[in-house]
Amino acid sequence: MPMRDSSMFSTISFNTHSTITTIGSHSSSSTAHASAHHPHTRLIFDSAYQPNVYTFTTMLKFYSHIGAHQDCITLFDIMRASNVMPDAFVFPILIKSMGEAAVVLHGHVLKLGHDSDRYVRNAIIYMYAKCGPIEFARRVFDEMPERMVADWNSMISGYWRWGNDVEAGSLF
Repeated sequence: MPMRDSSMFSTISFNTHSTITTIGSHSSSSTAHASAHHPHTRLIFDSAYQPNVYTFTTMLKFYSHIGAHQDCITLFDIMRASNVMPDAFVFPILIKSMGEAAVVLHGHVLKLGHDSDRYVRNAIIYMYAKCGPIEFARRVFDEMPERMVADWNSMISGYWRWGNDVEAGSLF
């Protein structure tokens, strides 16, 4: 993978943080609860000399799994401040953790070249199908050269969620 310009990454970092702060994020009460019950995990992470993308991804996955969505966002900010470039495994975790605020990550995925990753694309489809606009999910879906079962499920459930039973049925 080619090296990326760190100034572009800094701009992405600032813009993402600003957008997330403006839009808001998930409840911090679940974050405080989750962090309080797993302090050793964070201590182990913090003891790493220079955490790499794999270390960050593991911790992001952990926070996402326990529902500590704000911790996930904060750790992503730390990752960017450490000049650790996110790979394609980071974005599905973040997109699912950030809810509606994840819309800003779609542009970052494109800028960083992760839009061809099938799992990243599925996370984007899922996010738009859940949060809207469903037409954006359909655009990403239609542009996919190959579709997984999860892609079809995301689109069908998204159409049902938005009350478009006809379109959901046509995909089924």
